Amino acid sequence: MKSEENNFLVKKEYESLERPEIVRFGNDFLKEFIFTEDANVISITAFRIICKIANDLRNSNFTKNQSEQLSLFDATFKNELNTYARFTIKKSEIAVGKNYRSLEKALEILLDYKKGWYTVTNLKGESSRSFSALVKDVTHNKGLISLLVPVYWLEKFTYLPAYNSYLNNVINNTSNNNHVFFYLWVKTIIENGSTVNFNNFNKRYHLKYRNANDLAKGFLKPIKAYLDTNADVSFNYSASKELIKISVYHNSKGKLLNEKNIKKVSLSQSTHYWGLRHKLDKSEKLRLKNAVRKEDFYLFERAYQCFVKQMRAEKRKVVSITGSEFIEVFQEKVIEQYANTPFAYSMPNGYPKI
Repeated sequence: MKSEENNFLVKKEYESLERPEIVRFGNDFLKEFIFTEDANVISITAFRIICKIANDLRNSNFTKNQSEQLSLFDATFKNELNTYARFTIKKSEIAVGKNYRSLEKALEILLDYKKGWYTVTNLKGESSRSFSALVKDVTHNKGLISLLVPVYWLEKFTYLPAYNSYLNNVINNTSNNNHVFFYLWVKTIIENGSTVNFNNFNKRYHLKYRNANDLAKGFLKPIKAYLDTNADVSFNYSASKELIKISVYHNSKGKLLNEKNIKKVSLSQSTHYWGLRHKLDKSEKLRLKNAVRKEDFYLFERAYQCFVKQMRAEKRKVVSITGSEFIEVFQEKVIEQYANTPFAYSMPNGYPKI
């Protein structure tokens, strides 16, 4: 579909989709658009619009390994210069309690935030610079919002070489944008945590705390309480002099999690815990993560319990088995557990392989 609207070259219109359980954001998009010192102007209503755009693009997402989808995106949006996609959104999906003034303010923010010159190169190798923000040509009437997203930002939404999945409910059930921004950030540091100078938090979130301890109590404590109660991840913190250490953990007790997500979080929680406890390197963590599927998770849980029981019987420290040795021992225990299942008779070698 190709149309000229108000001199904007609209190449595709995306239909409004039902809100899913999760929304995916690429780390590059977050780094450029959200994890910046000026992001505090983005209201929670504006962020709901951003989420809605990402949600409606979920069937168009692709990674660097999906060359066919990449070619399709390029052919649609990059065979000409300065192209756009149009989105039509129900106001009721964004405006809480029919607060249309808040909705208008959110649209004004997105029409201005990060406005600047952006360069896009098309399939012919021709580059063009356009002056735009995330959205353009915004109108709203009869219960609907209509807006354009330029190809530069559209690609940031759809091309996900590195991304994280976030629970829509965690984002949509708070009126505090700091809860959302911190939730997005802790998901990107979940493996190793982070140590941050408290002044960097002050700058990033436009705070005025005098020291790390005050910031931890006044700013981090209520965010942690929200994530502990609602989210699939949360964090612990400790303050020392000017530094604040953040360590992230999977959380299966969030009240906004459904049964499916609770199982998924429990799986992630366990694999992360095993990786840290037994000092697995990146490749070993990846092997373990790829091996543990939801339907086989119970085998790994039982295998680990048997491993711990054996170590204690031998009066050895559980954490003394690390790296490749742990992978080898864990695999043996998984095979033992699989042998006790009905599947072992018909598929003797069908056990999960780490």
